[in-house]
Amino acid sequence: MMSYYKLKALEKRHPDNPGKAYLYCAFLHNLIMKGVIMSRFFYFCMVAFLVMTIGCNEKDINGKWKGEMQTPNGPFELIYDFNVIGDSLAGTVTSPMGAIPISNGKVNGEMFSFDVDVNGMTFSQQCKFMNDSISLKVNGMQGEPREMILKRVPEPKDESM
Repeated sequence: MMSYYKLKALEKRHPDNPGKAYLYCAFLHNLIMKGVIMSRFFYFCMVAFLVMTIGCNEKDINGKWKGEMQTPNGPFELIYDFNVIGDSLAGTVTSPMGAIPISNGKVNGEMFSFDVDVNGMTFSQQCKFMNDSISLKVNGMQGEPREMILKRVPEPKDESM
């Protein structure tokens, strides 16, 4: 708790009530111990918060993403539905003309790629996940590079409650 000499020094400050010095020391000791316990609790809470934050920011590519490809005939809306399983990627690309399955999907951290077969032509697409959006690069029909940004499609709210 407290050294003998510090206790004697406190008794000199309170000569009329030496027990008061002991109580004061015990009170300080209690505060210090609570501080240690509280600081350990604080550090535990901080570590738990960081772990939860890291877990929440995990690369979640799963779900529906919408983007607009600029073409010579005007903008073309595409909806990508991704499903990550380990380090492979599956899903579909939906356009006004219908849905096409994704093939050869690979995920490597925040980068991922996949192929889409349209009327016998394979289009390889390279993507980068950026928390609230995906940057997608693909070569067009004549090999010209095209880029678009995909935004997550919000989940419909359940209004049955």
